[in-house]
Amino acid sequence: MAAVLRQVWSVARKEAQGQLETERAALGTLREEIAKERAEIGRLDSELEAARETVQQGREALEAERQAHEQTRRLGCETATRAAAHRKGRVVRPPSAATVL
Repeated sequence: MAAVLRQVWSVARKEAQGQLETERAALGTLREEIAKERAEIGRLDSELEAARETVQQGREALEAERQAHEQTRRLGCETATRAAAHRKGRVVRPPSAATVL
């Protein structure tokens, strides 16, 4: 009877060891996949930050262009008004420097 129990326990132990080794290998594979995913996330985070900086620079450039366009438009209107007044023989004083950006 004891020999049969030893044989049963021996077989069960070998099966459990085999299952444990299989699970260890699977865990190792999963750890490698997780490390790859973390590296990919880090790379994507870097790309996202670079894209945000590019967008911010674009916004700043666009705002500068908008302001320059607005100033040019304003100066064009003022020049046209002065030219029209000059043609009519009137003198129009230019706006103060504080109102021109």
